[in-house]
Amino acid sequence: MLRYIANMVRISQSIVSRICARYEGECQRRSGQDRRHITTPRENRIIVRHVRAKPFINANVIASRIQNSRQQSVHQISEQTIRNCLRDAHLRSYRSLQIPT
Repeated sequence: MLRYIANMVRISQSIVSRICARYEGECQRRSGQDRRHITTPRENRIIVRHVRAKPFINANVIASRIQNSRQQSVHQISEQTIRNCLRDAHLRSYRSLQIPT
């Protein structure tokens, strides 16, 4: 890759290597630059508490309960947000047993 860049710009390979080494540290992600979370840490704890109390509760039921408990929120909480919160808490989803008819 360095040789290709050096040939394109018509400079030596060592200069390209030096430039890449100088700017290598600046390509990392800075703290605080992640995506914004819809739920607060308190709401995440409430979600986990709901699921530990009732393991077979639906994600849409939890989302509606959290949404109702919020004062005035612009953002809707989706079912996928609930699932992501549970995955971060190392909880897996349960499926109710279907009895054959």
